[in-house]
Amino acid sequence: MASLQCVHPSSYIFTPYQQQNFMKFIFCFCFIVATVLSLDGNRILSIIIFKKLPSIIFHAFAVCLVLAFSGSFIALMIENETKIVRQICWYISVVSIAMVGSILAYSMSAPFYNWVSQVMQEGE
Repeated sequence: MASLQCVHPSSYIFTPYQQQNFMKFIFCFCFIVATVLSLDGNRILSIIIFKKLPSIIFHAFAVCLVLAFSGSFIALMIENETKIVRQICWYISVVSIAMVGSILAYSMSAPFYNWVSQVMQEGE
């Protein structure tokens, strides 16, 4: 009889080598963004990108950045014997970096939408 083997669906998407490379990318990206955020104690991204938005959006960005960084770091440093924990850290990191991207896209497009709505109201 053939043995039944349970294969996780995520193994179809990324090979372990690709997962490791993606974790390295997330790790480096988060490190660079965190370094830019802490230059001279000024909140550069907060001043340039997140202006005119509630501070909660910047805080959500920072928290998701920390989650992506720590998830990728743990996934890279964990032993091979604990594959389930590594996979959970992989999911946390990928979801967090997707949130970082979506918050960044929202914060960059929000002023444009505000400008369009002001122009539309002035035209009426």
